[in-house]
Amino acid sequence: MKKTMIGLLALALFGFSQGCDDDDVKVPSQVQTAFAEKFPGAARVEWERRGSYLVADFYNEGYDTDAWFDGAGIWYMTETEIPYQLLPEAVRAAFAAGDYASWKVEQVEKVERRDMETLYVIEAERGEAEYDLYYSEDGVLVRAVPDADNDRHHDNLLPQRLPATVVEFLAAKYPGARILEVESERNPRYVLEVEIVDGSKVRDVRFDASNEWVETKTEVSVGEVPAAVMETLLASQYGAWTIDEVDHYASPAREWYRFELEQPGSDREVELDILADGTLVQ
Repeated sequence: MKKTMIGLLALALFGFSQGCDDDDVKVPSQVQTAFAEKFPGAARVEWERRGSYLVADFYNEGYDTDAWFDGAGIWYMTETEIPYQLLPEAVRAAFAAGDYASWKVEQVEKVERRDMETLYVIEAERGEAEYDLYYSEDGVLVRAVPDADNDRHHDNLLPQRLPATVVEFLAAKYPGARILEVESERNPRYVLEVEIVDGSKVRDVRFDASNEWVETKTEVSVGEVPAAVMETLLASQYGAWTIDEVDHYASPAREWYRFELEQPGSDREVELDILADGTLVQ
């Protein structure tokens, strides 16, 4: 499991045995105190600095755990390696019914984050292929990504502070949605992308440099596409092409569907946009 995380109180202050600090890592007292309060039973603690974070790698209730704090002692994330049996029932059911059900489960981790959705990561492999499967607590498969570099850390899941106007917008437009990930982008149209789980849907909500909503992208199934949109697609020159993926887009000005299409028997691919009323976007 990842070896990254934060501070622990001087071992002499506790009546149990813990690992020694890395001589090169100086853990401020406020971090030590915060760590001890959050994980009073921590054992075999080791320290590491990752970027601007202090990270403690330790055992908590018998499980290999990493915890991330900043220099002021504020907790940000905990990663815990757990047995498959301790996954929420909804996650186990989703995995068993999904495309990776026949794959071998190598490792399972619970990732708890400050002010963000808890995620469960199943590392699954088949032959030379290895994937990390990210699930929300209620069993929504958030993403499946190749684990090409066998990285045990989930630095990309560290929570980020969102502008107040963005938080207010998300609460109003997607009430009850949980934040999965926040990314800064260099797209000409948007600079911030917030990934949320809204019911059973995973959405990418995008904002410009003024924190104004630009658009929301949601992957959908073909069965969710309106009849008028499908009629336009089938009547187009791409009507016989294979649908690889469909994304629904919503913006302040319009709503549309983007099809990723592939020509049968060739490597030709094309993207086609059709408005929600069936108008083909030229």
